[in-house]
Amino acid sequence: MFCASCGSEVREGQMHCGSCGAPAPELIAMHSGAPIPPAMPVQPQYAEQPAAYAMNGINPERSSLVLRTNRAWWKFLLLGIITLGIYPMIAHELMIMELNITASRYDGRKTLGYAAMGFLSALTLFVYFFVWGHQYANRLGSELRRRGIQYKMGAVHFWLLMVLFGFTIVCPFIYLHKTIKATNLINKNFNETGI
Repeated sequence: MFCASCGSEVREGQMHCGSCGAPAPELIAMHSGAPIPPAMPVQPQYAEQPAAYAMNGINPERSSLVLRTNRAWWKFLLLGIITLGIYPMIAHELMIMELNITASRYDGRKTLGYAAMGFLSALTLFVYFFVWGHQYANRLGSELRRRGIQYKMGAVHFWLLMVLFGFTIVCPFIYLHKTIKATNLINKNFNETGI
């Protein structure tokens, strides 16, 4: 007798096909002479639920990560107020992780997470904050240029908007907007190209 799924020869008394592992009912039906319905074509698992895979960071077209591209400064502000500052910290941590995903294989560096940066800044009387901020903004700008994205971002924006004019209400929000937009653009390019 032969397997209904793959057509391989199956010895009498076997409970499963030795080639594809088809279960006994298909083999018994074939052996008894009963007609077997045509085999359904095998579909990839993600074909049935692409939205679920996309929500979990998987792009079914390439089976790779899909990074977020819909962050906005006003969401940081609103959700930051609602969550008493927890949301912006988590979102910053995720943005840094995404930059490490998109850039580390090309520049060989890794940006320290937001929580670790805060801890080291406190230990160094906030000297490390300036070093980290300079490197992070510079790395965002480098990755934008490497990907050919026409958007201005770099260490100069950190020093002007966060350090020199950080005492104003507007400048830190402008810097936040620029950081989020740069991350969104890099993530969008990564999602489209896969590199």
